[in-house]
Amino acid sequence: MNDLTPEEFKAVQKIAFSHEGFQFKVVSDSMRPVLKVGSLVRLKPVADITRLKRFDIIVFRDRGALTCHFVWTHNTLGAEPTVTTRSLKYPGTDDLPVPQSALLGQVRSHRIPLMARARILLRNLWGRNF
Repeated sequence: MNDLTPEEFKAVQKIAFSHEGFQFKVVSDSMRPVLKVGSLVRLKPVADITRLKRFDIIVFRDRGALTCHFVWTHNTLGAEPTVTTRSLKYPGTDDLPVPQSALLGQVRSHRIPLMARARILLRNLWGRNF
């Protein structure tokens, strides 16, 4: 689902929020090896973006396309709280902040393994691969 207008995204959001277990097909390798191209993921609605935790995987609208990345930090300054996300392909690079209005849902069918989380944290701390 690329090049979604804001109106189209709101319609998809409404469907996702009304159907627990809404499915989304992964179309890029940014979350490999956890999510491979073609994987189907089940989403659950997120009523409050501030309840998401580090390493939760979410789907959101980014410049007209649906993106699937993991939560890295919360940003509470400003009018609307946001989360900053990262991909597994480039775990040291922050994406643009994601507001609640751009969030489609949290992936509930897949999780980032504990060892991968530890590697990402160590890499972030010391700035090199482990």
